[in-house]
Amino acid sequence: MGLHWGHHGGSMYFVWQENQATYDIDLNGPLGEGSMHVHGDAQGMDLQDDRGTVQHAETPESMLKTAFGIDAPISRLRDWIHGRAGSPDARVILDDLGRIASLHDGKFQVNYTDYATVETYSLPSHIHITGPQFSLVMAIHQWSVPEKCHKLAY
Repeated sequence: MGLHWGHHGGSMYFVWQENQATYDIDLNGPLGEGSMHVHGDAQGMDLQDDRGTVQHAETPESMLKTAFGIDAPISRLRDWIHGRAGSPDARVILDDLGRIASLHDGKFQVNYTDYATVETYSLPSHIHITGPQFSLVMAIHQWSVPEKCHKLAY
């Protein structure tokens, strides 16, 4: 994942695990330099840095604003990563296979440049998100679909 905001930027490796009620995200800088762990549930989210300092926020948006000074609808990121519009007001353009090729959601543009087939699902493997304060490029190398997801209709 590559992230650029203001005069800052860099790349990192991440592992995102979720279930219906919670999510955990591990972020690691290049060569293991700098890391963060994020845990979220209905009560909010905690961000722990590599020094053990923990910050709590009630919403992902307030955490992003407090920790990094970025104002963005980060709660929509889960939908964007899964190849879904983050809000009903998003303007969506589909590709020839009916997948989202790009969407404009408020002040954010999300482009999907590649998909991977995982079992019977077509899931994004390369995403570029741009907004007024940052640009994010995600290359997703591995998806795993839990057994219970086979019963869900997407």
